[in-house]
Amino acid sequence: MADGAKANFDQFLARHEGRGLAPPEPARPEAAPDQTAEPRWQDATDLGPVEETITYWLPTEGRFVNWREWRTKTPFSVEETAPDPIPPAASIIEAAFKDHVRVQLREDGGRWERWLFDHAHRRWVRQPATASPSSGHGREWTEMIYGPPTGQWRVAERREIPPPQPEPEPEI
Repeated sequence: MADGAKANFDQFLARHEGRGLAPPEPARPEAAPDQTAEPRWQDATDLGPVEETITYWLPTEGRFVNWREWRTKTPFSVEETAPDPIPPAASIIEAAFKDHVRVQLREDGGRWERWLFDHAHRRWVRQPATASPSSGHGREWTEMIYGPPTGQWRVAERREIPPPQPEPEPEI
């Protein structure tokens, strides 16, 4: 720094010293002789069981209540879903969508892959990276992409499911 600049800076500091450039330090309360200035942290065992310390908003009464009271006063419902129309023996299911789009979901090693019908070449073409863990998941994703099907999903091919083999009786 040049000598002139340093002199100007020193003059600036001398003129503005104590004008609120730095915030004043907060006053600290004096600690009582038997207490320390350190905050006392509450031990988790002082609070009681977790169920009693958690509170929930009860909108019907407009107040907070403990967990047990919330659990007894809050109604609940159980949604029952319709059974899956696709039987578990289906290995290929198919549906038609608008704009002449035909989609098949094919089971391959425990996952369901999406195949599209190529009208120009009259063959099925697999879409890459479209594996789903179940037929229901595959149908939901397909309907999200192409919209609702024009008809119902139908079974195009079934696989044979062998009956479970009885366990052999142990030899004694």
